[in-house]
Amino acid sequence: MLDSIINLDYYLAVYLNNLGNTTADKFWLFITNQFYLTPFFLYLFYLIKKKLSWKEVAILVLTLAVLITCTDGLTNIVKKFVERPRPINTDAISDQLRIIITRKSFSFFSGHASNSMAATTLIFLVLRKYYKYF
Repeated sequence: MLDSIINLDYYLAVYLNNLGNTTADKFWLFITNQFYLTPFFLYLFYLIKKKLSWKEVAILVLTLAVLITCTDGLTNIVKKFVERPRPINTDAISDQLRIIITRKSFSFFSGHASNSMAATTLIFLVLRKYYKYF
């Protein structure tokens, strides 16, 4: 059973990786660079400050810091326990992948995704009552 899940994982990784192209790679590297997301974060901060007092903003920022610290810690504990290598570091399929960025750390589960989801969920829960289509 586990072997079939791993084989499906490898198949999906190769399939999804090969859907892209070098033009799209440049776009995704640009869009995921946090420096280029600065205007979005500043706009989000503006929306937050528009509806919350400075004290509430400070509490939100402190809560975000604690939340990301906890999420990051949990992610690292799971990564050290599971020790799942990234697909690009897997001999079985690395030669079939377009390698854009190389990282040696373990991949399960994504620290970037878990931190982003935790922060987004908290901000959504705080701001949803102020903005109808938030």
